[in-house]
Formats: sequence, structure tokens, C-alpha cells
Amino acid sequence: MRGQRPTGTDGEANSRIAKPGSRSRVVCISCCILNTLLGGSINVYSLYGPRFIRDLHLDQYHVNIISTTAMMSLYILIPAWGRICQLTSPRLLSFIAGILFGTSYLAIASMFTTHRTSTLDHSRPAFLTLLLAYTCIGAATSSVLMSSIIACTETLEKSPYKGFLSAVPIACFGLSGILESQVAVRLFCLPNKDIDLASFSAFLAIALFSTGMLGAWGLKPPNEVLDIRGHLQNSEERQTATYGAIEPQQLEGNMPAPGRGTCSPTALLKDPLLWWLSVANLLIVGPTEVYNLNLGTLLQSITGTDSVANQISHHVALLAIVSTVARLSAGALSDCLQRESSSTAEEQKYNLVSSPFVLFLAPAAVDVLGFLTLGTMVARFPKVISLTSASVGLSYASSLSLLPVTLSIWGTAQFPLAWGIISLAPAMGIGAFGYLYSVAYQYGMERGGGTAGFCVGALCYTSWAIICALAVGMSIVCVLMAWLILSNRRHR
Repeated sequence: MRGQRPTGTDGEANSRIAKPGSRSRVVCISCCILNTLLGGSINVYSLYGPRFIRDLHLDQYHVNIISTTAMMSLYILIPAWGRICQLTSPRLLSFIAGILFGTSYLAIASMFTTHRTSTLDHSRPAFLTLLLAYTCIGAATSSVLMSSIIACTETLEKSPYKGFLSAVPIACFGLSGILESQVAVRLFCLPNKDIDLASFSAFLAIALFSTGMLGAWGLKPPNEVLDIRGHLQNSEERQTATYGAIEPQQLEGNMPAPGRGTCSPTALLKDPLLWWLSVANLLIVGPTEVYNLNLGTLLQSITGTDSVANQISHHVALLAIVSTVARLSAGALSDCLQRESSSTAEEQKYNLVSSPFVLFLAPAAVDVLGFLTLGTMVARFPKVISLTSASVGLSYASSLSLLPVTLSIWGTAQFPLAWGIISLAPAMGIGAFGYLYSVAYQYGMERGGGTAGFCVGALCYTSWAIICALAVGMSIVCVLMAWLILSNRRHR
């Protein structure tokens, strides 16, 4: 009978909502993983670039404009997607991504089908069509990423392993490069070793549309469960929770404590920390993404041949594996730093070695060496290009490491805006370093190192690689400045 069981207790209420909340978390995280595992199709652009030049009669400037525009649309729209997530739901972004992916890859498939059945020069309409298609692909990619990241951070907000678990969707985004490149090589390879890009693009259109629609159903963080628990429990513990090796007292007198929801957008925009971290992200992501997007033409310049599909697949796989391990490691180490910071003496918490900033500095230093290797050794020892690909893959951990730092400083309330701004900055870097790559490539061709629209020789890339090494070095300086500012705030 009802009189035999107490009603209205906290434990009973929690038991009524625990199972639905757990199921909701599992479904949400599963959709995040599936969405990002396929949503990184832009990582296989290097398979397309050389074929745009050979089959559609574009030049390197056209190819670079397409890739740069795609990446700029990816990063520029991140703040807008974050705001839409705040106002609506991650499910809406997944739906939009599915539509954009499906229509864009169908348009690309039709371009290659038209090329096979026509002998006319369609370079101008092909360029405009591809430019629009990849702009939409970039927008869809950022939509998938932002919806998955926000859904994960909301779902895992109270988890002690949220650093590692929040890195899983981003790591899956990196893995999508190796997955889709291997699908292209193994299932869509023609007898002449080329990829059937018409069929492969149609496959991507169907797969990405399907996952987008699935995410539109399943990307539902259990906010309702958390809200009910907030009414039943004292929420003070949740409000004062911190993450990483940064405590709320660090920002005393300068910025509102993280996790308390008192940081206004105006105060956030006036915080110099935000801009130091944004510039650092710009300087490390710009060279990294341009290298990734131009792997095809870069390998042609090094090897002197245009049949590099298998080599491109190898380097995309290498970059994806290293970046995935690096991202997961960065997330796990963030959790370790969080636990260590709660058990060490207060004066040790702000040591650079025990702060989340070290997770940016170490991979970035390796990335500097990778670009220096590309600029000084690859011309004589072509096989060491694998070292550059590995170091570039490792540098993705640097960009990811800024995510827990952002959570630590500004908390979950302002995370979408802060992370959106930091993620927006690389758009300018991609544009600048993409332009520099085109200039170096064209310079190499004009000096007699190119045939049939392709540049061959060290002049095509060495100067660009040295500039990239200097830029990544400057990103290290920016992060050190951010750490000094944060450390000084604590000691005031």
C-alpha cells in the first residue's frame, strides 16, 4: 500500500529519473560519436584536390580557394552554431548538417559524372559549383562538431572523466579521415589506381544525410533530468564545481568565477585571455589545416608524379591515427590534472607543468620540428615527410587542449560563446596560410618546376613550411602569455 512507502523523498525521485536519464545519455553520446565519425569528410579533401586540377581543369589557385573557403566557413560559423544550440537544441544543427552534406556531395558527384560524359571545358562552372558545395560542406562540418561538443559537455557536465569523454567525439572526427579514405581506396578504386570520385561522393551524400537525420532524433542531452534533480537537491555543489588545474579564486577581482554563470558576454569579450588563446589557436590551426588540405599537391611536388592516391590515403591515415591518440590523451591528461590539482598544495596548482596549458605547449613544440623537417630535409629525403604528417597530427591535441582551459576559465554558461570565438580565429589563419601556400606553389611553377598545372620540386613548399614553423612557435608564445596573465590574477 502507499502508506507502507515514503513518498516525496529525494532518493525516490532520483530513482524515478535515473534510468531515463542514463538511457538518454547513452543515446546522445552514441549519436555524437556516429555523427563525428562520418562528419569529418572534409579531411579527405586531399583526395579531390589533384583530380580537380587534372579532370576539371582547375589550377592550384582554384583548388586552394575552394579548400580555404570550406575551412573558413567551418570556423566562421562556429559561434553562430553555438548560439543556435543555446537557443534551441543540438538536434537542429544535426538536421541542418544532414541536408547540407547530402546536397553538396550530390552536386560534386554530378560534376564528375558530367566530366565523364562531356569533352567540353567546364572549368568555370565547375569552380563555382565546387566553391558553393564546399562552403556548405564546411558549414555542415562545423554544425556537426559544435552540436556534438555541446551535447557532450551538457551530458557529461558532472562526470569526473568529462575531459576524456568530451574528447571522444573530436577524436572520432579525426578518425573519419582514415575511415573515409580507406573506404575510397578499397571500395571505389578504379583499375588505373584512381578513385571513382563520382561514386564515392554519392556514397558520402547518402551516409552523411542518414547520420544527420539520426542525430536530429538522438542528440538530446538529458537537461530535463538535470533540471529536476536541481529542484530536488542542493545545487550549490554543482555551482562551485571546477575543472582542470584552475580554481575560481584565480579570477577574483578580474573575472567572475567559472561555473557560476555570472560572466557577462561583455566581460568575456574584454578579457585579454580570450584573445591570447584565440591568436594561439589561429597560429597553430592555420598551418595544420592547410597542410592537411593540400597533402595531394604537396606529395605530387615531392614525388614528381600525379599518381599519389595510395600515398595520400597513407598520410591521411597516419595523420588521423596520431591526431586521434593525441586528442584522447589530451582529454585524459586534463582529467589527471584536475584530480592532481585537488590534492596538491595551493602553490603548486599554478605551476605551468601541472596546468592544462602544458597540453598545448608540448605538441606545438613537436609541430615546429615537423614543419622545419618539411622545409629543410624532405627535398633530399622524401620519406621523412611521414614525420611531418605525424607531427601535424599531434598538433591537433594543442587545439583540443584549449577546450578544457576554456571550460575552466569561463564555465559551462559562457562556454559556447568563448569556445566559438576561440574556434573562429583559425578561419583567418587558414585563409592567410592557404594564400601563402598558393604563392609558393605558383613561384615554384614559374621557376621551371612544373608541368601540366602541377609544381614539382622544393621551391613549391620549402618557404611556406619555414613560415609555418615560425607561426607555430609564435602560438607557443601566446599561450605562455595567457598562462602568465592567469597566474598573475591568482596572486593579486
